[in-house]
Amino acid sequence: MKKLLVLLLCFGLVGCATIYKPIPYEKKQHTYIATFDKSWAAIIEVISEENLPIATIDKTSGIILTSFVTTGMWGITKKDSILEPEARFTLNILVKSIDANTTRITINSHIERWVYNGWVDISNRDIILQDKYFKKLDEKLKI
Repeated sequence: MKKLLVLLLCFGLVGCATIYKPIPYEKKQHTYIATFDKSWAAIIEVISEENLPIATIDKTSGIILTSFVTTGMWGITKKDSILEPEARFTLNILVKSIDANTTRITINSHIERWVYNGWVDISNRDIILQDKYFKKLDEKLKI
């Protein structure tokens, strides 16, 4: 009986442990058959449509950094929020010209969730933000 109890306890502890795998780099970037200027305009349009606050923007280097966007009780409540309540995120975007007609866009997200009395990084759980913004870019760049 003791062995069974110990075995159940071990399985219970292992079952509670969650290990998140890092998001593969390929999932964070898309390559488009479009000029740098067309790709840059498309990502700026997506950011504007989503009302994302821009912290840094530099077209020469192709870098866009957003400020934190908060969803849930203590921030902006979005009815179509794809994040869990009481979460916030930032996006780091790199637009890079591969050649005259090809551009690679990389989107890295940093997601935090409010837990008890502090923010906890949950960035490696999934790629919901990247998927959302790449779908919008695909539409604009006709993929």
